[in-house]
Amino acid sequence: MSFEDSHGVPIPFLAFPQLTLIFSLIGVALAAVLARKARRPRSTFVRTTVALTALSVVPDFTFGFDTATAFSLATLHVVAASIVIPTVARRLAATR
Repeated sequence: MSFEDSHGVPIPFLAFPQLTLIFSLIGVALAAVLARKARRPRSTFVRTTVALTALSVVPDFTFGFDTATAFSLATLHVVAASIVIPTVARRLAATR
């Protein structure tokens, strides 16, 4: 597991926490919009963010990483999502 792409370019270590923070903030913004617009904010948020998490692992397997790196990156996506999604969802109303 090298965290390098097929060209040998490594992923910077600080990219992990920075991107996790950025996309968590995007998730909070999405939750705020859904709290105002959706009929069922909590379930809409959970369904949307689970689908986006599934889409977020696609580049891990298509950008030329070795298998171990791709699975490690995908696991990091799922771990971050499993922390952020329930935490934000708990703060949303079930119905509006």
